[in-house]
Amino acid sequence: MSITCETPDAEIFYTIDGKIPDQNALLYTSPLLFDTPVTIQAISFHNDMLPSDIATISYTLPLPYSQINRTITPNNDCSAQINIQISPASSVYIYGIEESLSQDLSPTNISDNGVWDQAHQSIKWGPFEDNHNRVLSYDLFGLPGEYHINGIASFDGHSASINGSEKLSFNCELEQVENPIISPAGGSTVPVTVTIACNTPGAIIYYTTDGSTPDNQSFIYQSPIIINIQTHIKTIAYKQGMIESSVVEAEYPDPVDPPVPFLLS
Repeated sequence: MSITCETPDAEIFYTIDGKIPDQNALLYTSPLLFDTPVTIQAISFHNDMLPSDIATISYTLPLPYSQINRTITPNNDCSAQINIQISPASSVYIYGIEESLSQDLSPTNISDNGVWDQAHQSIKWGPFEDNHNRVLSYDLFGLPGEYHINGIASFDGHSASINGSEKLSFNCELEQVENPIISPAGGSTVPVTVTIACNTPGAIIYYTTDGSTPDNQSFIYQSPIIINIQTHIKTIAYKQGMIESSVVEAEYPDPVDPPVPFLLS
């Protein structure tokens, strides 16, 4: 690299160690050659003139050339298959991939031990400690609408966006999960053992006991619930590729003490 100054006969001083340059810094006399990342700061001086402002520039190592591309293939009106083709540079030692999905999209059949993080709507693969070519894949289901997929890769700590298809749309009428069935019905006094069922095969039932609205982050129903104090249960059922059920609720009150008899004298 070279450093110039438009003021005739000005002397240029520079540093490469992060220090502020002055007239005790390195004097620039010829082009500089660097083969590692470096930050250069330079300043110019001339007799009877104020020094220039400090100029700063940084040089980093180039990102190893790696190819990463996404394709979206509709399976039907309600689902699509996503493929991510990765060809790392031969110098890559380790890499990982992350896809970020819009709300109302749900992945399934995730390949290569990818992990679905439902709380953050993301799928993560890796780290892969090699430079092997891979085709990562997963299927997507969603409600009718248009969606956008974002993805990022990391090759030896260098970030790279995923190229290719980013948008997809679903135009379908999804079936709805059957409403959960709570037994016994609300109004039964405690203590009581409550069971919850759903007639949609494979549906997962979620519930709350504090009166809040349940979702797929609530408690998963796995066995009968024993209730000993007044409780308000709300429940909902989910299944991949279907609209979630409506919320069903039931209140179980404390027993009412019988009236105390008294005698009239």
